[in-house]
Amino acid sequence: MAGSSYWIETTAQTAYPALRGQVDADVAVVGGGIAGLCAAWEPARAGRRVVLLEADRIASATTGPSAELSHRWSAQDYTGTDKVAFVGRYPGGHEHLWVATGFAGWGMTNAVMAGHLPAARITGDGDPPWTELFDPGRMHPVVEAPKVVKTAMTAVKQLFGERVSPPELDSVDELAPGHGGIVKIDGDRC
Repeated sequence: MAGSSYWIETTAQTAYPALRGQVDADVAVVGGGIAGLCAAWEPARAGRRVVLLEADRIASATTGPSAELSHRWSAQDYTGTDKVAFVGRYPGGHEHLWVATGFAGWGMTNAVMAGHLPAARITGDGDPPWTELFDPGRMHPVVEAPKVVKTAMTAVKQLFGERVSPPELDSVDELAPGHGGIVKIDGDRC
């Protein structure tokens, strides 16, 4: 079964109706990957009414391929300057808005933790001892300031610097895949 997902190939296809109108629930989880499933499991187990929203097949996006017999993994995560995942109540958001991101390739490991943290709070089981470590609202101004300034300067340089005086290339072959540039061909800028 190399190149295909064992879980998707060996389980029956499920079909659920599209959400129409209003649905009453105690908990709504957006995303049917491993983190979403873990976040939905505990409140459902505790008797809460849970709605799991997924645009495609549950466990078929990042979770499904990560369980392939020929392993692949991809993660596009928002991470803090401290390189620790953000898991918890979204800062400045609604009291029922939660975030779990920043796993940086640790998806399967941190997804289980990411499911337990909000689930413990939602079900009233209290905060796990590591809650503060993953708090999405955490800030470390003294440590983060140099990294924030460096990132901002890089962004300014890329955004404006290359547009004001874009580098000229001597050949199209010098362009990296997915990039554009000004190329001189026979002395003319193209």
